[in-house]
Amino acid sequence: MADILDGYDSEGYEDYCEEVHNLIKNNWRGPTIATGIQPGMLFSRSTDDRLTHRASAGQDYLIFQGDIVCADKEVVCADNSVVVSLPV
Repeated sequence: MADILDGYDSEGYEDYCEEVHNLIKNNWRGPTIATGIQPGMLFSRSTDDRLTHRASAGQDYLIFQGDIVCADKEVVCADNSVVVSLPV
């Protein structure tokens, strides 16, 4: 049985305790991405506060937030707008 605590899909009848609730609420926050993270899930990395989104085909997209971010002399994020970039 896959473990929901590692990000795998529920197979039914698993215990839904405070630990699982808090992992979901905190976007699986931790130092490394959960082993079974599924497409559509968000992950909050505790080591550098990066937020990533798991897309289809196992691609991870970094979601920038907050301060102005520039790339090749162009503004790619400003006024708390969110921009998605690959790779993480």
